[in-house]
Amino acid sequence: MSWYPVSPAPTPEPARPVVSATAVAQLKNDLGLLTGKCGSSSTKPWPCKRDSPAAAPGPNKTKVDGELLPALVGLTRASPNLRQKLMGLAETWHCDLHDKDIRVGPRVELWLASFPSGNTAMAAVAPPASAGGNSKAPSYEPVLVPAQGGALLSPPTTPPKKNVHAHGGSVTTTKATNLYSTSSSPTPAKYSTAGPAPALPSPPATLYHQGQATTSGALASGAQTEATAMRQLRARLGLGSLDCGSGKKNNPDASCGCPSAGKDGEIDKLLVPLATLKLAVPDLTDLLDQVAGKWHCHLHAWGHYKADRVARWMTFFPTYDVPVSATDVYKSASGLRKLLGLRDWTCGSYLKKCETNADPLTGPRCGAQSMPYRKGDRHKAAVDGILESLAGLTRASPGLWAELVKLARKWHCESHPGVVYAEDRAREWLALFPGGPLAAAITTTNLFDEAQMRIKELLRPLSSQCPVIAESTGKRCQKPIAGRNMRHCDNLADEIARLAVNLDDEKLKVSLELLDLVGRCSVHNKLDAAWVARWLAQIRDITRNLPRAAAQVGPPSTPALQSLTEFERDIYSRSTPSGHDESPLRIVDRSDEPRDHESISQRVTSKWREPLTKEEQAVEWGFLYAYTVKENPKYVKIGYTSRDVATRHIEWQTACDRQVAAAYPVDSKDAVLVPYPRRVEALCHAELEDCRVRVACGPCRVQHEEWFEVSGKVAVDVIEKWTARMVKNPYGMV
Repeated sequence: MSWYPVSPAPTPEPARPVVSATAVAQLKNDLGLLTGKCGSSSTKPWPCKRDSPAAAPGPNKTKVDGELLPALVGLTRASPNLRQKLMGLAETWHCDLHDKDIRVGPRVELWLASFPSGNTAMAAVAPPASAGGNSKAPSYEPVLVPAQGGALLSPPTTPPKKNVHAHGGSVTTTKATNLYSTSSSPTPAKYSTAGPAPALPSPPATLYHQGQATTSGALASGAQTEATAMRQLRARLGLGSLDCGSGKKNNPDASCGCPSAGKDGEIDKLLVPLATLKLAVPDLTDLLDQVAGKWHCHLHAWGHYKADRVARWMTFFPTYDVPVSATDVYKSASGLRKLLGLRDWTCGSYLKKCETNADPLTGPRCGAQSMPYRKGDRHKAAVDGILESLAGLTRASPGLWAELVKLARKWHCESHPGVVYAEDRAREWLALFPGGPLAAAITTTNLFDEAQMRIKELLRPLSSQCPVIAESTGKRCQKPIAGRNMRHCDNLADEIARLAVNLDDEKLKVSLELLDLVGRCSVHNKLDAAWVARWLAQIRDITRNLPRAAAQVGPPSTPALQSLTEFERDIYSRSTPSGHDESPLRIVDRSDEPRDHESISQRVTSKWREPLTKEEQAVEWGFLYAYTVKENPKYVKIGYTSRDVATRHIEWQTACDRQVAAAYPVDSKDAVLVPYPRRVEALCHAELEDCRVRVACGPCRVQHEEWFEVSGKVAVDVIEKWTARMVKNPYGMV
């Protein structure tokens, strides 16, 4: 008897069981359809953001949810007509600009990677038994029938095989795991058609767990190739499309739609160890950091943008480490590093000080690079030494609190160096150690220093805008306060904190009245007695429990012997800034972009070919400028303005209280008017991205991201080059 394949086209497709809403929702999530956007990337290097016609209620949505998606549940890439079904789904889902065959093809290829490989066995699904009770289990593979007639034969089945678990014992699994199976099997199916329809399930908890052969969603099963694992990992990490995907500065929940700067070859080299589960545990965070740096666009390839993306990716690797007992994790330096969350090299400090002495404030954390990451091996060695000294300690250990505060101060970035932030972080860490009550473990080594720090945090303005609530509108004034006045406020706060212990209420009240007046705009220059009284009560609450010994070793008592008028005149003159700020710039972050010619060329080419954005088109004409500030000649700020360059310099000099030294143009009369100055600025920044630094400005309370560690000549050459090219109107829109 001979056998030959018969095309399944004439044979009607067997009845499929009812597919659960859970399976459809999971498939919809994996195919990237939950956003409700078209998502086609065939005509541009980023996905189309138009609404899909199948996202809104209507016939298209009914067709997708009730017909097309259920028909895909349980299929593999070896299933016949899979590509045709995906083509039909893409044509229905895409907008009217991308619903043609040439537009849906790339999306279908991307979707195919979400399905199991052709080598994965397809489980047969039996329809409901008929009255005769003699139904056969249909296969979704091409049916083989005997040439001379006879009964249909189902594909041969492979007996279950036992796999030895990595930690002992054995688990029965099928020979080839089917992630999209519609049948019940020892290995859980990813899209199961059985059971009720609960909410959309979260990704498998052990998605990329090493050595767990029975985990649903495991990438490295024996039947899957490395390429398949790579595509699935890309899809899970959100690297299937060609956009950057980083969270934005003002809205972390929104993702950047700029084209990714990553080259497929470079990204794949970094992903291979993850996709094939050959990665050593300590390298995971560093490797993900490299992936984020390579993938993000030039605006988001550094600092907290990478840290936030890595933090999201880390949730896909919840069990990548060797399990450690909760009672033993604090006994080793490596266990403590994991326990205290010191693996991703970000600061992690709370962005606001803790309001109570009980629990740390919950809320957003700083994503800047930690001091050991920025300062290098010496700081890393210091942190390692502290972790070694903490190993094995409990809350009952006498030196635990002091060591935790020391560790936090060594770890936090330059924006959060104070003891207030360190103690808030130490309280959080202390709760992770066993043994003894929390209150008994907290000891303060220098109460006077702590009081000073808390008074400074209380009195220093958080913003450079006027804090007064306008009576006419009921809203905050928000008029800008000059940088010189902001420095005056900081100096007054420091003086008050230094002298608060030894001052009586009258002199302390006079100091606070000066601070209140200096920190207001010219319109709201009236004293707020209620505000001053509230400050006074809070300061006395901070200093009330200080022992007399702390007061005796504090600052000299000369101000306490002065008359009220002399004291007011003296503290005002000592706190008034004498000139522009000439201190070194506070560098809180540096770009880690590579400085080789190929990387620079790639960044610039990507930005040059990118269409003008709406924001760039909004400013049709303007000027480029570059300047340095006094005593900081090695740093250059590059920006643009649609007004006179000299006017912009004066505004910045007033807000930041730094003396500007123009590098380009030296004379504002020589400024060159260029079309779309925002694009010229972006091109200059892209070329110098590897030299970018982030500067924390004290007077204006802003972290400036347009500073570059280059010479003035280099900055001028870059500006002149891109200005000359943009004057030729390469985008043809002016």
